[in-house]
Amino acid sequence: MMFVPSKCAWSPLLALMLLASCAKADASRPGEWTEARAQEDARVNALIESGRYDAALRIADSLVAAGEDDARVLAQRARSLAGLSREKEAIAAFETSLLKDYESCETHLHFATYLMRMGKTGRAETEFNEAKLFCDTARYPLIYRNLAVAAAL
Repeated sequence: MMFVPSKCAWSPLLALMLLASCAKADASRPGEWTEARAQEDARVNALIESGRYDAALRIADSLVAAGEDDARVLAQRARSLAGLSREKEAIAAFETSLLKDYESCETHLHFATYLMRMGKTGRAETEFNEAKLFCDTARYPLIYRNLAVAAAL
């Protein structure tokens, strides 16, 4: 008589194999925050901060094309467009980013300061007031200073 393992004997092994394949699939899924994605994020931010908006936009666009269309990369894309003075595209990109994550303090602040530079003080005031809802109190002096400037214009 030959021994045939029951289904129960195989289930832990099958479960382990299934779990491993799911973990591998999850790691490569667009939208997952991986070490590589964190490095790209830091790289785009550094390019924006150094005024290299064209290079930052190329990376942000490639991330979006690869399925990385989370609110953070969309906000980076918006900041890059703003730096390149592509006003309509920048505003649309900021709005799209906020639709994905309306509670982003940073996006509201970047959008509001961009609107101030564009002379759209009424809309900027709205964004600064929205930022107050989501930013920690350490950001309040910045927000109130900009609100005072907007009110004076």
